[in-house]
Amino acid sequence: MRTPPPVSRQLSLFGTEPVEAITDVSVLVNTGENQWFERKGNRIAPADLAKVMIGFANADGGRLVVGIANGRVEGINAATSIRINDWVQAGRDHADPPVRNSIHYLPCLNESGAADQVLILDVEASETIHRSKREECFLRVGDETRLLGRTEERELAFDKGEANYDKTIVPDLTLDDLHLESIRAYAARLRSTDLNALMRSRGIYMDRGSRPGVTQAGQLLFGLVPPLWSYLRYQKYDGTVVETGSRSNLREDIRLEGTIPDILEQAQQLLLDEIGTVIRQGKSGRFVPTQVLPQFAWLEAIVNALTHRSYSLHGDGIHVRQFADRLEVQSPGRLPGLVRVENIKNVRFSRNPHIARILAEMTDYVRELNEGVPRMFQEMQKAGLREPRFRITDATVTVILYKEVIVQEEPEDGPPEALVSLARELSNVDTVQLRLAKELEIFQDGKVYSAAEIAEILQVTIRTISRDFTILKDKGLIESVAFGAYQRSN
Repeated sequence: MRTPPPVSRQLSLFGTEPVEAITDVSVLVNTGENQWFERKGNRIAPADLAKVMIGFANADGGRLVVGIANGRVEGINAATSIRINDWVQAGRDHADPPVRNSIHYLPCLNESGAADQVLILDVEASETIHRSKREECFLRVGDETRLLGRTEERELAFDKGEANYDKTIVPDLTLDDLHLESIRAYAARLRSTDLNALMRSRGIYMDRGSRPGVTQAGQLLFGLVPPLWSYLRYQKYDGTVVETGSRSNLREDIRLEGTIPDILEQAQQLLLDEIGTVIRQGKSGRFVPTQVLPQFAWLEAIVNALTHRSYSLHGDGIHVRQFADRLEVQSPGRLPGLVRVENIKNVRFSRNPHIARILAEMTDYVRELNEGVPRMFQEMQKAGLREPRFRITDATVTVILYKEVIVQEEPEDGPPEALVSLARELSNVDTVQLRLAKELEIFQDGKVYSAAEIAEILQVTIRTISRDFTILKDKGLIESVAFGAYQRSN
């Protein structure tokens, strides 16, 4: 097991310290604003405060502090009692339906050294859509509260049905079905002294209401017997396509089961061994062993799959498939909320807000959850690899990470010696043969293609494809049907 990160590092990243544990206002001053945390000064209008609360409720919930602005502790005592009451009632008076939140006051010294206090509003993630009295809908995205357009609002409403599935009660489960020692360790990490309050606020076990019990999030994260459909299946294939029957090219088939943290831990250890290394040119110019794919990229893909998959779809788990040229991570469910392929680097929405929050707080994958998809793109680019691709269907999301180094177009006088050496040093994959196989795979549909079209599909230069076409034509595998156009030979 790896050593968890210090609690102080987690709190500085996420501002997740239980409110009863906060004794020093500097914690609230120094915590960076993010998906779950924002500060406002003591001149904020109640209606504007409500917009942030609505954004939190429509997303993952969060903490809003009044009385701190621009790194200064203003306090709230200078405001009238009527204004303070308006802030306290903002989630009720200026939101429809009212936003659920708890209210706390933290004594402190203001910037003038006088005794004062700040107001802390902890907002719950909601299973319904909240709007302002002006019928405006807001959503918390990163460290911003965004006004949604009508189309975005409709998408949010559609996904809200799934967004709190992780808080629904699992029939017939009781506290005895949870690994309480793991929950106590989680509580200690957050310095929470009230276990029941923590489980209630994080949606692990609901001890109030008409139907108390263990939630889906509680079973998935802390269950002694996790559900059968919570698993990750790893499959390794020879080549670039799946063959069946007597031609089956499946080399490994491993199923990982357990709670989400267990699966995450097992998957990291497995993939560290399975991904393998190649010899690539480092920044110093020397050729050194390098992981085929950046660890951050493939781990982020798995973290996202486990965190944001549709757990309401019980028929399937997460699939990780390794081919000679790529790694695929497939999860059940479509992209959540407002997330689309074109905005996936900038927009965040949690289908499972309680699972996402708890994983961020209890595991040492915090930075993966915090930096996420944008850094996955950056790490692939730094390694000289193609950017991640996404294959979306009505029932699945697949992240595709390609292993091939992007080689720039060669100058007229031939390739640089460094590239020649690099090609010689690459292990396990014959890049030319692999590319030719992919080209033949494209031609299998019987259609006519030009070099430019294949180059666009494979993201290489037209000159490279033209050379490949010469090889394939000489071998009788493709034939010219018009000037610059080819099809598969009969």
